[in-house]
Amino acid sequence: IIIDSQNILWFGTLGGLSKYNGSTWTSYKQTDGLASPVVTSIAMDPQGVGWFGTTGGVSRFDGSSWETYTTVDGLADNYILSTAIDARGIKWFGTSRGISRFDGTTWKIYTTADGLADNHVSSIAVDSEGVRWFATHGGLSSFDGTTWKTYRTDDGLARNHVSSIALEPRGDIWFGTCRGGVSRFNGSSWETYTSADGLASN
Repeated sequence: IIIDSQNILWFGTLGGLSKYNGSTWTSYKQTDGLASPVVTSIAMDPQGVGWFGTTGGVSRFDGSSWETYTTVDGLADNYILSTAIDARGIKWFGTSRGISRFDGTTWKIYTTADGLADNHVSSIAVDSEGVRWFATHGGLSSFDGTTWKTYRTDDGLARNHVSSIALEPRGDIWFGTCRGGVSRFNGSSWETYTSADGLASN
């Protein structure tokens, strides 16, 4: 679910895409132009164009027309796990075969060969400094456009299987892990919270 700049809510479901403007619902399916009925992630670019990760590729919708991108165009894989757009409008798509970057013209794929912790990318976030953060099944990676950094349990991460990311306005970053709890990173030190601290489940 996301809320766009016009306060319209967008919902990705197993049966298509829906939007709600506060009074009216509108739904889109494959027959309308969506790549697949299973919508896994949603992001809006600065121009208000929607980018929808699906199990059949990436669909772009400008409010009137659809365009779909697949491995034929340059995606690492058609099954999209996560989607994010940075301040420059560059699109980032996480798959189980690495990350795909799209600047509007050119596609580029990043994998473990480039410095990614693991090719299965569950979640992507971009912080206020423009650093991209990638949650993977083999650790956490950050990329500032030039340098890759990887964080794992040896560095302070609760568990290497990272599933979700949230950014605090003050700069701290929170990472949900699989069975390891939640890790908080302030840029220099780590803190982990588990069920022992009050978390419902690790």
